[in-house]
Amino acid sequence: MMYFGLFLAALTAFVAAIPLPASTSPAAPCPSTLVKENQSTAFGWQLVGTSSDASTLDQTCNQLQTDQLSKWGNFGLALSKVQTPVCNALTSKASDALPKVVAANTKIITNLLTSSFKKDDVQTYGYLCDNLRYEQVSGFLLDDATIINATCNLGAERLNPRPFTAVDGAKANRTAVAAYNDAQSNLYAYLYAAQAGSPEELNTLCEASQSKARQADYEALQLDPDCVSQTICSIKEPISVAEGKEQLKKWTSVSYANVLVHSSNAPGYVQVLCEKLDTASLEAAGLDAEVVKNAACSGSA
Repeated sequence: MMYFGLFLAALTAFVAAIPLPASTSPAAPCPSTLVKENQSTAFGWQLVGTSSDASTLDQTCNQLQTDQLSKWGNFGLALSKVQTPVCNALTSKASDALPKVVAANTKIITNLLTSSFKKDDVQTYGYLCDNLRYEQVSGFLLDDATIINATCNLGAERLNPRPFTAVDGAKANRTAVAAYNDAQSNLYAYLYAAQAGSPEELNTLCEASQSKARQADYEALQLDPDCVSQTICSIKEPISVAEGKEQLKKWTSVSYANVLVHSSNAPGYVQVLCEKLDTASLEAAGLDAEVVKNAACSGSA
């Protein structure tokens, strides 16, 4: 037994002396990457919901697989995330695609909200957990519990149960919801129009966007049909990569600002946002920090 004990001691010392390899765990994706991935998924489902039939989806799928639509990737979208719904959807009905878009948009807002303040700002995230209003968040057609719970996790708070009635009369701000839908419509329109490689192709997309069937699809996806078609038809030359990136950043920022500013009616809420929003964090998430902070500090988006 004595020799066995000595053997164990020697083995322990030997193992302790072996240098441990550096961690091979992959680093967490940066906020802007997560946002772009979820935007890609949302756009993919929007393409599904606005496709006239299965053959159109097959054509788009083939173009994605053969890099014919690489410009979307140049804008920062993840083509594989766009491709997944387009190539695997069982139906092209807008009503079936909508829940998928809602889920992706919820992830986008969650990504942005949890990346808008300094990571160690537990107090602000705790404040958001207590003061974000379910009724107002859900008014943007987002999963309110998912978004609010994310702030509670960062604020070391327990998720408050959803009240049976709105807190202090909190209700969706219809003007803000309309502005959010307008921004989402512009975002979709620019991304969709980016596939055109010539003025003639843009004209074809413009005409298609004005059809009754396509307009109905836009409405079913909670987009503004007039805004989508007017935006597409206003583009006369193929969209450059620089302009595409600019439009993506602009309309993402405007969309988020509307949700952020109008998700609570708590007294002093926008003042807290104005004071605590972190410029570096907003930019790292791919947002225009000036747009978001100006919306918060002025109390409107």
